Amino acid sequence: QISPDLVREFPDVLECTMSHAVEKINPDEREEMKVSAKLFIVGSNSSSSTRSAVDMACSVLGVAQLDSVIMASPPIEDGVNLSLEHLQPYWEELENLVQSKKIVAIGTSDLDKTQLEQLYQWAQNCSLRQVSRKLFKKASLTLKPRIGCRCGC
Repeated sequence: QISPDLVREFPDVLECTMSHAVEKINPDEREEMKVSAKLFIVGSNSSSSTRSAVDMACSVLGVAQLDSVIMASPPIEDGVNLSLEHLQPYWEELENLVQSKKIVAIGTSDLDKTQLEQLYQWAQNCSLRQVSRKLFKKASLTLKPRIGCRCGC
């Protein structure tokens, strides 16, 4: 668990390096593999850091696109709520990366019911809506769809 005071102390940019060599994916084997990444959110609201992380993962693995990226919210203290405004810049950049075909699908983890509902209502990415409808139907949750999705879903 990270207290709000510690979150404010995180640097704006988190430098990532590989401690050991990672073998690039053989292009002949790429069709047989699903390449996924998990993006851990820290204090910065930088969409450029999101794009940089995806670009680095693609470069290190030798692939043109990632099949899926999961956005993980930062751990927070009990009783403290993570606002939608904190998640929006990251999700918006992930949507842009889907539109530019750098990522095939995006998703979330570690969100509570309220955060997931807020993101669902705000998001423009249709795959989140389609997956969410199936999940919420199974969980007997009722959500009002956001009007004006670009694809009309």
